[in-house]
Amino acid sequence: MNALALVLSLAVFAPQDVDEKSSPFDGLRWVGDQPEVQVEGTWYEPVSIDGVAVQELLKLADTWSPGRVKRFAEDLVPLLQRLKWDGDAKVDLELRSLEDGAMVRLEGVEMTRAKRTALRSSRRVSEPSGANRPSAPTHISTRDARADMEAFGAGLKDQFAYLGLGEVDLDRELAQIREGLDGGRVDILELRLELHRLLMRFGDGHAQVRSNLPLGQRGDKYLPFLLVEAEGGVVAVLPDRSALVEPDAPFVRAIDGRTMSEWVDLLRPLIANGSPQLVRRRALGDMREIDWVRRVLREEPGGPLQVTFSSADGSETVERELELSSRRPTYGDWPRSESSILEGNIGYLRIARMDGDVDSLHAAMEEFVDTEGLIVDVRGNGGGTRELLLALGGYLIGPKEPAVVGNIAQYRLSERFDLDHLEARYMRRADWSGWSDRQREAIEAAAAHFKPEWQPVGEFSEWHFLVLDRTGHKAEYFYDLPVVVLSDSGCFSATDIFLGALELLPRVTSLGTASSGGSARSQSFRLPKTGLEVRCASMASFRPDGRLYDGRGVEVDVEVAPAPGDFLRAGGDAQLEAALARFGVVVSLGEEGGDSNAGRALVEALATSLAADDYEAFKSVTCLGMKKAEFEEFMRENPNRKVLGVWDSAEGDFRAALKADVREVFEQARKGEMDPRVRRGGEGVFDWSRAEVRLLDWERGDGGDVKATLVSGELGAFIKIDDCFMTPQGLLAFDVPLGMIMPADKLPEDF
Repeated sequence: MNALALVLSLAVFAPQDVDEKSSPFDGLRWVGDQPEVQVEGTWYEPVSIDGVAVQELLKLADTWSPGRVKRFAEDLVPLLQRLKWDGDAKVDLELRSLEDGAMVRLEGVEMTRAKRTALRSSRRVSEPSGANRPSAPTHISTRDARADMEAFGAGLKDQFAYLGLGEVDLDRELAQIREGLDGGRVDILELRLELHRLLMRFGDGHAQVRSNLPLGQRGDKYLPFLLVEAEGGVVAVLPDRSALVEPDAPFVRAIDGRTMSEWVDLLRPLIANGSPQLVRRRALGDMREIDWVRRVLREEPGGPLQVTFSSADGSETVERELELSSRRPTYGDWPRSESSILEGNIGYLRIARMDGDVDSLHAAMEEFVDTEGLIVDVRGNGGGTRELLLALGGYLIGPKEPAVVGNIAQYRLSERFDLDHLEARYMRRADWSGWSDRQREAIEAAAAHFKPEWQPVGEFSEWHFLVLDRTGHKAEYFYDLPVVVLSDSGCFSATDIFLGALELLPRVTSLGTASSGGSARSQSFRLPKTGLEVRCASMASFRPDGRLYDGRGVEVDVEVAPAPGDFLRAGGDAQLEAALARFGVVVSLGEEGGDSNAGRALVEALATSLAADDYEAFKSVTCLGMKKAEFEEFMRENPNRKVLGVWDSAEGDFRAALKADVREVFEQARKGEMDPRVRRGGEGVFDWSRAEVRLLDWERGDGGDVKATLVSGELGAFIKIDDCFMTPQGLLAFDVPLGMIMPADKLPEDF
């Protein structure tokens, strides 16, 4: 059967509601042999269609004459079908922004015949009928390689804002690479790798050196799971998020004999020298391309994985050999949720992408006008534009409150950059005529105290400012209630600015884990001989307190890590639960009977402190671990009688009886006993250093109790931690922990 007949035969199996001659793309162009697509007026690099990797589609298209250029434009549905796609006329697209490299996910993009016809017509105009494109060269002469290295250095010196950041001597490093050329022909991908490694050392999270040539090889395989970070370590999740790979031992401790920390260290040179959370997240994502990673490490690709799984406490270990996958697993947006009003009348504003859709934000805020609090969820948001930040800021700043400066930056002076180079980032000089009086006052106040932790090196513009203020939009009102913003390491670029600016507002608390850190006004230039694209930051970007966004990320006020099951479609959401708890809402969002991440952390902290014979650590499990000023602030925000009851307002201190009781319990428990007020139910001494949590329950909400059973040898402990509240220091007890020691086989089987 010839290639054309194969395409026609596959069309028979397309779903009936999918036109076999359709496409989701409004435009298509080629850079070398790699496509760029236009969707809704914006050009992107396509990454996947309904989870099917575009590189896999292109590899398949190469096997059908006349090749990828025609087949990707005209026969996309048959290609998808060949790769076991069973979708419908609307697809989810994963795309990479050509402006800043951020990942963008567009859901429900319609595939139509008209789009495919337009692509087909444009291809015919741009290329002679029946012409075969020559294969892109894979090698160049040493002379041309050296010429491109000169262009690489010159381009960075002209455009790169972070050229002086870190201990990198660009000229010396380029000279060393040049000396390593052997005088023969130079592999373009090897040169790309060398230049990319060098660029990564500066710490620009947006930077990269890209090639039109595919980095992998035909037939490369991928990890058969997704790797994500949870409380306790790295977890393996099936690509469809239906289950953990090993539900009873979910944590991946080693792959092919290397620990996960060792894998991160091996991949670190290929990743920007940024924040630890950025490096970890990108390393775990890069490991999906396991055959390519093995090849970079000079190891043999293709073989099965040897994976070591374990439970959180290491008591259970599972060794498995897993075959690689022919399909690249994709993460997609996570969590997959939409804006709504949650239980307790709490508004939930989900912003999965900084895509400038301010109309949806205004519509959501109109629904939230009578809510009792607001949760803004930007987890996994890789960036985009700043319109949503400015629009939301208009609701969160009161008419009589000052405007807020959220970002201060300079850009490197270059003939390529106009005077309004940062206008697309809504940043302008202090003398801009468009500032209002109160915005100018905010800029003057911020500038007076601004001391950058690093001074940009070279010729730079004046300082530019991003200002949050009321916008005057017709739908805007003052939302004067508490706001919790959910963050994680998937937050990057424009989302870093979003987090860094909102954290300055008085009623906003950030919760979750720190963002990755990146703010660049990324630019690109191409090397003339190889066609390699170099992307780099043209802007040095700071928080108003002088800290760089790149290399740091934005920390959270309340750190709550996700539980392993939180990454499943039917799983929980420990971070959202913790956010709701701050509003006094008691609701379980996960699977029935699932452990509480915060409750488990509290029990484990108690056991660890007793094993270490550390009273200060034991005290920190309770409200006594809070500083007095911190407690008084918490007490003002949460005037629950159980909170007020532990404080002696006359003395300005915690009640003396509570301190004495907590000390007495510690002295008894460290001996393997518990509170003397509770009947001791067994013989022997409980060894806290060997304690393993068997059963745990947390009655979520203010004043809820945490109950747990622990086992150490033949003895068990039943403990109850009374009156627990979610505080800025995490879940803490506001009463004395109680419990008893008993034979392990006498422990309750449920609560």
